[in-house]
Amino acid sequence: MTDNTRDLRFQVTTANPSELPKTFFRKSHELVFSQLSLTAREHDMMALFLSRLNREHWLDFIEKRDIYAPQYTFSGDVLKEWFGLSSKQLYPTLRPVAERLSSRKIGLSNDQCEEFDFIPLFARVKYHKGSLTIVPNSELIHAYVDYSAGHAQINHHSFRSLKSEHSKRLYTLLSRFKDSNTKLHQQ
Repeated sequence: MTDNTRDLRFQVTTANPSELPKTFFRKSHELVFSQLSLTAREHDMMALFLSRLNREHWLDFIEKRDIYAPQYTFSGDVLKEWFGLSSKQLYPTLRPVAERLSSRKIGLSNDQCEEFDFIPLFARVKYHKGSLTIVPNSELIHAYVDYSAGHAQINHHSFRSLKSEHSKRLYTLLSRFKDSNTKLHQQ
């Protein structure tokens, strides 16, 4: 299999904003309660990635039929709408965000068993010809797509309108404990 064929096979491309979920993205229980500190823009980039993430993209990897993690690519139109930026603002705004996010690690710990594990979130974050490609770290696949322990269903419109990292983290935590009608409990 050539590199080009492999790249196409494992490429999840989002060329149009209408390909993203209309309202919600999901974040696993493990990610919600992990030791992960992100800036507001990093939260937004992570939310973009999670909004496109789907367990089916990973079936060959999970079932050990393949060794490659999927690559998630977002076109300039998607990026402009998601981040509320013009074409000229994309590169200078996303570059420092992607650089910081590519070096972030997630801390998974269990104090009762005296265990911890720090794992990089992504294998690669690349911007090329107006498109952003995110390659998640395959070691975190279960933290990304395992919703069996619970997950937060997060309204991405409300989430993206929040301006501080703390409000985004709090909103995510509160979203983890919605009632059965997917509404936040009154605070």
